[in-house]
Amino acid sequence: MNAIENITIGHTERLRKPVGYTMLANLVNIVPFCLSIEAINVIFRAFDGSGMPLDTQRLWTIFILLVVYVFVMALAERASYRANFRGAYEMSAAGRVSLAEHLRKLSLGFLSRRDPGDLSSMLITDFTMAETGISHHLPQLMGALVMPVLAFLGLLWIDWRMAVAMFIALPLAVGILLGSTYLQYKLSGKQIAAKINAGNRLEEYLQGIRVMKAYNLLGDKFVRLKNAFAELRRACIRQEALLGPFILLSVTLIRAGLTLMILCGTYLLIGGDLSLLTFVMFLVVGSRVFDPLTSALTNFAEFRYFSIAGGRILALMNEPEMQGSKEAPESGDITFYHVSFGYQKKQVLHDVSVTLRKNTLTALVGPSGSGKAPC
Repeated sequence: MNAIENITIGHTERLRKPVGYTMLANLVNIVPFCLSIEAINVIFRAFDGSGMPLDTQRLWTIFILLVVYVFVMALAERASYRANFRGAYEMSAAGRVSLAEHLRKLSLGFLSRRDPGDLSSMLITDFTMAETGISHHLPQLMGALVMPVLAFLGLLWIDWRMAVAMFIALPLAVGILLGSTYLQYKLSGKQIAAKINAGNRLEEYLQGIRVMKAYNLLGDKFVRLKNAFAELRRACIRQEALLGPFILLSVTLIRAGLTLMILCGTYLLIGGDLSLLTFVMFLVVGSRVFDPLTSALTNFAEFRYFSIAGGRILALMNEPEMQGSKEAPESGDITFYHVSFGYQKKQVLHDVSVTLRKNTLTALVGPSGSGKAPC
């Protein structure tokens, strides 16, 4: 739940439309799949040795329904596309403006403690990652769970043994993926920190390139940029090399459900406890149902990575703004009333009263030690 709050920058209500329309589109896409199963059922009855003729009228009806349903699917996908991408980019645009306005109200002490490249990275890179998570991963993750859940409930009603064999490895796969959460947050945090540091060093290099060229500090003389990109490369390799096996193992376990279902179905078919038509139907459903599950597992891993960027933005947005009870002065004049100043025992200013007018240029002229700097 924290990951969802992070990636939406604290506004989880923004997910209602994209997630809702994506789930609706996935539900709409189930109907052609059911019609295809019915077409296979009609063809199978004509060639199962029962002597029934091929019901061509029913096949033509299914064909016409599929053709008409293409337009229904297009409308559903269009609504889902608009809700996902338009909502994500509107959120990103409003979030960038809100963050910039919030930065304007923070104290100078806070801004001086943060690297300028870090703040610019939040406005650009982190918001890009957050909008990608909202538009490409989270709605698809939620929607990809619809078909497997409905398939499991429907197949459970047809033959619970085959349904359990198909999805028996799912809890183990999800457990392995959840078990890698701590490792992913640790490695992803280091990779994001290395990426920000590399961006800071690049910005430092570009801003100071005139000075470096003037003093011949190019090439091997400036190693901070080289070391920053080397550390970024190592962090990216560590992240991919250590997290990749967990995702691949989870996907392999999910795919193993199809093999277990085939073995279970073969055993039941030989024993006469399962009809051939039911076995074929499970094969057709099984060949299709694991694709959204694989997509869901992959999207879940990427979604957790993008949520780290959202967490950084949310932490900055929660920084207290600089408060004050006094109104800003209407005039910009600077006035000294009876000011006296001296160095040790030597007095250089004595009972000085002067007003420096707004929008004017005032020159302080005098020898060294005459009190120009204190003024």
